[in-house]
Amino acid sequence: SPMWVSGESMYYAVRLVQFKNHVIPALFNTPERLQAMTQATLWVEIAIGLGIWFTELRYGVIFAGILLHVGLLITLKIPMFQWIVIVLLLGFVLPEDLDALLGWKRSPE
Repeated sequence: SPMWVSGESMYYAVRLVQFKNHVIPALFNTPERLQAMTQATLWVEIAIGLGIWFTELRYGVIFAGILLHVGLLITLKIPMFQWIVIVLLLGFVLPEDLDALLGWKRSPE
């Protein structure tokens, strides 16, 4: 939408009373910061949609997506949405990588 491209989306999102949560006011007071946050959100979401399918990029975009959604969890009140997205992103972690991360050993089948 034109609001995402122009950088206005974050301005409206953080000012809607029904979405207001724990907001750090100084962070959202300058148009330049809001435009940068809007653009960063747009690029991270595009990177997730494309990069998650490539093994070399997968964990970087999962990490970026989790950081984005934790930030949204702190700043916007949208019940359950952020948690659902984070869990769905973690669903892309390969089982063998999860085993290595947690130190588990699978028994041979």
